[in-house]
Amino acid sequence: MTIPQENSIFIYSLYVCIFFGCITFVCLLIDGYLKNKKYKKVTWQRTDAIVQKTDIEMRSRGRVGGFNYGPVITYSYAYEGRNYVSSTLSPELTFPFSGDSGYAKKWIELFPPHTKIAAYVDPKNPSNAVLFPDYRHRWLYDSFLYALAMVGFFNLIFLVLFFSLLGSV
Repeated sequence: MTIPQENSIFIYSLYVCIFFGCITFVCLLIDGYLKNKKYKKVTWQRTDAIVQKTDIEMRSRGRVGGFNYGPVITYSYAYEGRNYVSSTLSPELTFPFSGDSGYAKKWIELFPPHTKIAAYVDPKNPSNAVLFPDYRHRWLYDSFLYALAMVGFFNLIFLVLFFSLLGSV
């Protein structure tokens, strides 16, 4: 027993699944390309660095309201006789952020000013240095993509259940 309205729901849901799947796929392709271009071929070299200053940066959440807080850790380092300054923590992020200012404060406590730390330098571009060369914060971006994929997946499950129950009535 097929009702035209049921087919339109099925087609609409199928389009939603395809839409979220395509967005996820395109985001993964773009992300992979950009990360490979900038960081994957980098052989990080360890060098000593000194924390110059720390601060907490507030970024507006836009229409949602409120702020996100993140540590800004500025450090200086020397590489092949030249001095550089950076505040990049990892290849993915310039800083980790949270709606909780205490999170940023904990990062700041880990890196007090004038502390000797290890930085990792890109030998081909010495102005590019990070404190954590691994993709430690990759989960932030991946969680967004997985959420998109889950919306598409659960929409597909809903479709299957809806039409299997509809057929049994």
